[in-house]
Amino acid sequence: MPHSDHLFAEFESDFKTLYEDAPLAYQTLSSDGTILLVNKMWLKLLDYELDEVLNRPLVDFFAPASQSLFTATFQELQSNGCSGSHNLELVAKGGQKVSVRIQGEAVRDAEGRFLRSHCVVLDMRAELQARKAQDQSEGRYQRLVELARGGIWEIDADAVTVFVNPAMATMLEYSAEEMVGKHLFEFMDDRGRKISERNLKRREQGIDEQHDFEFITKSGERIVTALETGPLFDDEGKYAGALAGVMNITERRRFEQEFQHTQKLESLGVLAGGIAHDFNNLLQAVVGNAELALTDLEDQPPARESLLEIQRAARRATDLCRQMLAYAGRTHFQLENVDLAELIGEMGEILQVGLSKKAHFEIDLAPDLPLLEADPSQLGQVVMNLITNASEALSGNEGTVRVTGRLSTLNDAEAKSQFPSGSLPAGSYVLFSVTDTGCGMDEETQNKIFDPFYTTKFAGRGLGLASVLGIVQGHGGSIAVDSALGKGSTFVVALPHLDLTSTGADTEAEASAGELSCLTVLIAEDEPSVARIVKRIMEHLGQKVIAAGNGQEAVDHFYKQGAQIDVVMLDLSMPIMDGKEAMQEIRALNAEVPIVICSGFPAEDIARGFGSDQPDHYLQKPFVAEQLRQVLIQCSG
Repeated sequence: MPHSDHLFAEFESDFKTLYEDAPLAYQTLSSDGTILLVNKMWLKLLDYELDEVLNRPLVDFFAPASQSLFTATFQELQSNGCSGSHNLELVAKGGQKVSVRIQGEAVRDAEGRFLRSHCVVLDMRAELQARKAQDQSEGRYQRLVELARGGIWEIDADAVTVFVNPAMATMLEYSAEEMVGKHLFEFMDDRGRKISERNLKRREQGIDEQHDFEFITKSGERIVTALETGPLFDDEGKYAGALAGVMNITERRRFEQEFQHTQKLESLGVLAGGIAHDFNNLLQAVVGNAELALTDLEDQPPARESLLEIQRAARRATDLCRQMLAYAGRTHFQLENVDLAELIGEMGEILQVGLSKKAHFEIDLAPDLPLLEADPSQLGQVVMNLITNASEALSGNEGTVRVTGRLSTLNDAEAKSQFPSGSLPAGSYVLFSVTDTGCGMDEETQNKIFDPFYTTKFAGRGLGLASVLGIVQGHGGSIAVDSALGKGSTFVVALPHLDLTSTGADTEAEASAGELSCLTVLIAEDEPSVARIVKRIMEHLGQKVIAAGNGQEAVDHFYKQGAQIDVVMLDLSMPIMDGKEAMQEIRALNAEVPIVICSGFPAEDIARGFGSDQPDHYLQKPFVAEQLRQVLIQCSG
């Protein structure tokens, strides 16, 4: 054999070995597409033996859907000498489909005639499965983005919107198509743009942040959102934009503000109640001393006039304390059957003094209004406050203040629509309204008028409408306001009534004056000025007094002199031992002795703290001699 023939033989042998043992599947086809040769990997791919495939058309091994594509590809190979890469499906011996990609090259003779082709057959199942999983994952991600309740907002490096999900577009009242291509700044005001400029610089520096931000919707409404934002970078590490998760927290913020406002009012209520209690203690000394001094100075008119003025000032201070307790929800009402028409009539002179000289005052009360079960002094305070406010709303100009009263039956819907601020149940009510033709109020002012210490006047005048609200709600009623700038205001008070008409007789019997015998009274009071005046009032009433500075001293006195003590009077708040603790100790020694608890708070309020073990009587400070006398008569009865 010539040397060249020997080398060629060795080359063919090496090629055959490479062909047979190649890690990829190979096939050789004749000019008509018949299989001339396949390697081991090809047979393994389709699970055939060599004699089962040789001299068979390759098209027979394709799934029906791939046969026409293979035919076209083979024709392309014959014409061009190579074929494009196409995904096809072969069918293995067991019938399972095998996804493959076939790439081939033609072999031609010296004249260029097509002789055969060599093709590599790539198993695409793993790649296609991975691609399918990726597509599914991306599809799920896209679906999650579309269905997400929170907004998703992507901007590019120039802060132009690239993508928003439906929730984000809906949040700002746009369609997604309307938002894409718009600059971020188009959805905020000037203040927001300045803040956003700073935030975007931080994104460019690679900083993630969580913060609140205010956007403006298509209709012009402002919404508060919680943003969780992060920067985006391209493959080269260059800033490419930012992605943000957006939640609309407008309602949550509004609720938090309302909750904080409620807490503030509750805190002020506690403060107001505490101040009122302490002032009532101090007023006890003023009221008591003034009353005793008037008794001692019956024949000295100039001094009596001064003392009467002190009494009047003390009563006004007491009324202020009642207003503070009303605001704090701790008012003790002295309930009586009250005729609204009579109450307004009795207040006529006072009302005229409080009205502007240019105000035309009109009263239109329906006849035979039912009686109200109310505290006349507190209800008078409501009437006076509303009418005075109406007069001042005229700002010195001519106008009308009109007072009306009518009976009305409200169903649930009417009660909620007419008195939305309170939980007024359905029922029959006396509706008392005060209307003025003054300056009126805007919505912001209307939302604040019942806040304590809020005023539209040059100089504030205390609790104002806050105390009115407390008194009305304390009577089981509600109050509503209807106003507009330049159109005046109307305040409507709804109060429950008795099943009696205004002509009915008062069923409460008047308390009998009674005779007071001489008693020995143990008094525990830690405030020296109050202790002194109570002792003097007691002695003025002909009583014997044993004084103690706190509850423990009172218990010690009772332990030693209990047999001689007829009545025990205990201040509620005292150091070392308070009134409640002292009462329990004394009752353990003698369960029959009458015990009176004194406090600056009303009886109904402090009674809740005693549970089932209640004192025999309560006495609210400041009290006068007659109130004390009546309590002592009941204790001795």
